Formats: sequence, C-alpha cells, structure tokens
Amino acid sequence: MGPGFFPVAAGWVLALLGVGVIIPALRGKPNSQTAQTKFGLRPLLAVPAAVLAFGLIVEPLGLIPATLALTAVVVFSERPIRLRRTILLGIGLAAISWLVFIVGLKMTLPAFNLPG
Repeated sequence: MGPGFFPVAAGWVLALLGVGVIIPALRGKPNSQTAQTKFGLRPLLAVPAAVLAFGLIVEPLGLIPATLALTAVVVFSERPIRLRRTILLGIGLAAISWLVFIVGLKMTLPAFNLPG
C-alpha cells in the first residue's frame, strides 16, 4: 500500500456507489415526484460559477472568504433565495472547512489572507 492507495480505493468505492444508484434508476419508471419537466439552467450556471469563484478567491483572500463567496454564488441556483439560510450555511461551511483543513489536516492554507 503506497501513497496512492487511498485515492484509488476511494475512487473505486465512489464508482461502485454510483453504479448502485444508476442501475435501479434506469430500471424503474419515473413517477411524478422524481420526473422533472423543466430544465434547470440556473443550477447549471451557478454551480460552476461558484467553483470558479472559490478557485479565484482562495489564494488571494483565504479559505474562509472563498467559502463564503462560494456559498453566496451557489445560492442563485435555487428559487426563492433564502437569505437567513444562506448566511447560516456560509458560516457553517466556512467553520467546517477551517476545522477540517486548517485545524485537522494542518494545511498551510491561510484562513484569512487580507491584503495590506
């Protein structure tokens, strides 16, 4: 077991889980709860835009501002936009990101990288 064992094993587990979800979905008939009648353009644009915003902001400003920006952009994928829920989600995601990556994994990623 070398350094690439865990990523390869995790990839295989995720692939098997994906197959386990796809096969029953392809066999079953869609019902009124699962069938979507409208194509969602907003999520298709908002999610990649949020990932792009995170990638552009994380190095110059830090992990916490990038996570808050990601949350602020991705919220445009749904209607109606709920401000209170978005703020709580952003704070929660930023706190979890900080705990996992900076405190837990001891990454050299700054939480805040304020210019000046």
